[in-house]
Order: sequence, then structure tokens, then C-alpha cells
Amino acid sequence: DDDDEEDEEDVPIPPTLRIVGYNPKTGHKSLVVVPPQAVLEVLVNQPSDMSTEEILTRKKRHFLARHLTSKLRLEYPRNAPPELVVPWSGANFGFLGEVSGSQRKADGKLDKNNGRPIEERPLKRKNRVMRCSMQICKINLVVTAFRTGGDMNLNSSTGNGQGDKGSDLSLNLYYGHIQESCELIINSEEMTKRLGRNVFELDEGEPRNTAIEWLCRRLKIEILPDPDIPSRKIMKAALDDSNVKDWVAAYKQIDPNVPVQKERVQGVPMKFIPSNSRGDRVLRKGVKVKGGASAQRGVRECLVSVYTRAVGEPANHGLVFECYNADTAYTATLHVEASELRRQVCGRDELLSALQVKDTVESLLYRLVLTPSPVGGLNLNLDIKQMPNLFDD
Repeated sequence: DDDDEEDEEDVPIPPTLRIVGYNPKTGHKSLVVVPPQAVLEVLVNQPSDMSTEEILTRKKRHFLARHLTSKLRLEYPRNAPPELVVPWSGANFGFLGEVSGSQRKADGKLDKNNGRPIEERPLKRKNRVMRCSMQICKINLVVTAFRTGGDMNLNSSTGNGQGDKGSDLSLNLYYGHIQESCELIINSEEMTKRLGRNVFELDEGEPRNTAIEWLCRRLKIEILPDPDIPSRKIMKAALDDSNVKDWVAAYKQIDPNVPVQKERVQGVPMKFIPSNSRGDRVLRKGVKVKGGASAQRGVRECLVSVYTRAVGEPANHGLVFECYNADTAYTATLHVEASELRRQVCGRDELLSALQVKDTVESLLYRLVLTPSPVGGLNLNLDIKQMPNLFDD
């Protein structure tokens, strides 16, 4: 019997291997079963001096397993964690984006971004000028803006020495619900047509970020089914030409020396640049906000300041809520327009009068909710489901 077992160890039989991969960071397990046909195909190009028949014997199982695990590749599906695959002719992974750790660029260097998930690829790109979360066309997106294009001599400071070249704006939009992203480039001529100037002519910080966010709100986002794979969806983005205002560029050419007419149009003046100034202070108070413990590292209490939209403007035209956390120095801002304010008080306009607005705002503080932003910072909202009977008669 011992002789028969020794003879079986020398018989070259391709086995069926079961390989299990485990990611300790996410706890995800990946299982791949390698059939005998795949074992034979992978061994054809093995670099060892041993023959294929010798490797297929039972006493060489450890060498065979090490050789097959060196051929494993990670595939990144669009809507699932990465999976292990063995590249051979009978594998069914055509619907996945193939990512090989040994793929190289045209210049021979290793392509490190090829194996990176789609949501992490913009993190290592150079000349990044902004990254934030925005809601565009009722879709929650992570927007990353980069400076690209040809050289341009602009009197703008970048602070970190990056992004001094290029007059075009590249926008990377990522939608986490379908794990899909798309890229859009806005050239200098298009920015000048819509804004009256290039965004990189503005100072770095809030002026430039406000201009980029203004452009992002003029995007048209479409979620369409993938024509190749019905179970997947793709995202497309483009500037909405229906809202192009020709007066933006013409406004920059107005001569202020020309005398105005005696009879001018009366009404609310048009603001060509969105105003972010604060008006009269209505209330400032330290309160415990719902969600503050998870959003502010265990600290629920924060300083809440409430202002009107502009100096001298009544509170029923809209309010501005600011929530400040002294430990992290984060400030979350919420602009509440007149229609939303009336909805919060159940249409009772008398509660927004000058005599009762302070008590009304103090009651609205119970509906404030803080949530952490996916790209850092805090989001502030008024949840009417918190104490829904607060302003009932």
C-alpha cells in the first residue's frame, strides 16, 4: 500500500484549486476556483526549470500553489468590492474592468492608478484646486476640480506652488450610488462667456471656489443605462446651454462714464455675483444640536448664530444659520429662503414678525441637524420631522 501511495505522488494530475482572499481592512472575502484546464494553461508559460509533468505531481503542490497565486489579478466591478481572478481563456470576467498590477504605460513606467478604485483616482492627481460635495440635478456628487490646459500668465497666487500653468478647468464628478465618474473640461473661452472672466484670475480661496461652484450648478447630469451591460449605468455631464446669459460678458464692457437716464427701472436690483454677506443678527446661542456627537468628535454643543439675509431686510425674507464648533474650528452655514421658512412655521406669518421672530428662531434650533460631509466639514439642515407639532395652533 505504501508503494501505491508513492506511485500516486509521481502521477501528473492537474488538480482543482480553491483560493480564498481576505481583506482585513474591509472584512471582504473573495473566492476563486481554478479548474484543471486553467491550471494547465497557466503552467504553459511557467519560468521554472521543472517540467509541467513534474509540477503537477502531488509532492509539488506547494510550488504549484505559489505559482498560481502569483498570477492572480484584482478586478474592480462597478457596484461590488474587488474580486480575485485568474486570467485564462475560459474565465468569464469580460464585464469587469481588467486591472493588472503589471500593466505599464507607454513610457515603460508602472501605471499605479490602474489598480486604484475609481473614487480614489483623483486624490493623487496634481494641480487640484478644489474638492467638495455638491448636489447637482438632485444628485449628490463629489466634485474635484483641477487646473489644466496651456500656459497662461495670470496674476493669481496658488499658495502651494501648484497650478501656476493652465487656463482650463477640469471637473471630475463622482456618483457614489452607482460608483461611476465622468470628466468634463471647461476651457477659458467658455468661462469668460459665462462668468465674464477666467476663474483663475480670481484669488485663491473663497472667490475662486465660489466661481467654480457657480459653474458646477450650470451642469446637466444624466444617468443612462450602459449600452454594453444592461445591469450597469453610466453618467454624462455637460454645460447647460439653455441658461447661458449673453449679458455677462457684455456687462464687463459697460462704460461707467455714460450718464444714466433720469427715470430708472424700480425694483429689486439684480446681483451678478451671489452675495454671501450676513445681515442683522437675530440670535446667538450655545445649544446641543442633533448629530453633533457623531459629526463633531463627541461634542454635541456648538455656537449657533442666526442672521437676516441683508442689513435692514426683514426676517420673513429668509434667514442664515451658522453653526460653529470651537474644538475643530468648523463652521456650517445654512441659508433658509422665505418659502422654506414659512413651511417650517406651518404658514403662520405672524411668527416671523419683528416682535416674535426671536422666539420663533429659538424654537427652530430644536430642528437643527448636523451631519458630516463626505469630503470633510459639516452639513447643517432643518429637519421638520424633529418636533413636527412645534408651531401648531
